[in-house]
Amino acid sequence: MSDKSPIARALAELTTERENLAARLAKVDAAIDTLRDLFHLKAERPAPKPRATAAAPSTNGKHGDVEKAIRAALAGGPMRPGELATELGIERANLRHTLLQLETAGVVVSTGVTAGRRVALAGRAAEEAP
Repeated sequence: MSDKSPIARALAELTTERENLAARLAKVDAAIDTLRDLFHLKAERPAPKPRATAAAPSTNGKHGDVEKAIRAALAGGPMRPGELATELGIERANLRHTLLQLETAGVVVSTGVTAGRRVALAGRAAEEAP
């Protein structure tokens, strides 16, 4: 290929750009190292903190164990979702998903919003008067 071909020029420009990027990357790495030295930070990222609560038990798509635990916990009366998650030792997101399924099935009812939200077992349907 000749030096005047568009492909040769593009290749030369890309090579130059890569060299420039490598030089800029070296400067960024140097700046990071300087900041770490100034603020006495470790060179490696700290390990992630362990979760405060365990994940929901694996039930292969069936939440029978969690459902039983929710029913048992709510047998004593309505609870806040956060309290329920803490008592059961599961993540709130997992609890929220399970509660939504249980509400749809009519097993539990949720009342209130945000701070005043409570979850309770659904009552039995009242019999119609004769």
